[in-house]
Amino acid sequence: MADVILVLNAGSSSIKFSLFLVASDSLEFRFRGQIEGLYTAPRFAAKDAAGATIGAQTWAEGTRLGHDGAIDHLIGFLSQYRKDYRLIAVGHRVVHGGLEFSEPALVTAPR
Repeated sequence: MADVILVLNAGSSSIKFSLFLVASDSLEFRFRGQIEGLYTAPRFAAKDAAGATIGAQTWAEGTRLGHDGAIDHLIGFLSQYRKDYRLIAVGHRVVHGGLEFSEPALVTAPR
């Protein structure tokens, strides 16, 4: 079983994701995708490292999948790979760090 890291980038109407295999001293890109149009006409697409489509789904116009529904769908998609991968970490891109953060930072529970 291979260790992997999932990286998320949630925007106002989409969630993008990438999955990386943890190699001995580096990360290997495995696949990426996005769920966009979360509140209008959601579309899911995922592609492997070679660019081949490994997942796709669309919802009807007017479907309000939202972020919670998108994450649920992503979890279902990722569960297809559960036999081969062990998720050891999840990263999330936070775009606005305000005045306090100007570089990557570990997000921890409040003290």
